[in-house]
Amino acid sequence: MPKVTLEHFAQRKQQILQDCIVCFSRKGFHQTSMRDLCEALNISAGGLYRYFGSKEEIIHAMVEEDHTQWLSAFSTLSPDLSFRDSLVALAAMAEQIYTTSREINSVWLQIHAESASNPTVQKLIEQHYRSFSKMLEQVIKRAQARRELTSHFSAAVLASFIISAFDGLMMRMVVDSTVSSKKLSRDFVNIITQLTDNREDAA
Repeated sequence: MPKVTLEHFAQRKQQILQDCIVCFSRKGFHQTSMRDLCEALNISAGGLYRYFGSKEEIIHAMVEEDHTQWLSAFSTLSPDLSFRDSLVALAAMAEQIYTTSREINSVWLQIHAESASNPTVQKLIEQHYRSFSKMLEQVIKRAQARRELTSHFSAAVLASFIISAFDGLMMRMVVDSTVSSKKLSRDFVNIITQLTDNREDAA
């Protein structure tokens, strides 16, 4: 297939993915059928199935895109960056991804709910968290080696706690329109750094 055709295919697939996210956010992932997506996107069934064979494939593409974005964010962090500054950079990345579009946040919340009863989706989310945790663990280990963070907890435990807290705040924004994303991001960084501070050295 010519290069220009491959590029066009990728661009069209990305646009369809974004349109599907909007559809899921309006009607709900579980309630939205492939036929509903075809009607909303004004595309034939054959046209849609050319890019995505099922709703699970759409979720897979969404998770892959999220993973790529986070992989890029972690790869740009300097090993010498302090833990707090690393959190600030990652929080800014999260704000850019999740707060510019309420649809994305809404669909992520629905995907988590779907994973509770859908083994295929559950496996995708588990793999996503495992990869995300490993990247965050490396940041934590470097900070612990510099004695910035408490060594009372393993990097894996701290990473799990931070991700869980982050997810909770992101989900809060879906259901509470009064929450300020900037304030939430700032408070998140302040609380996590205070809770994980190596107080023995600070004393």
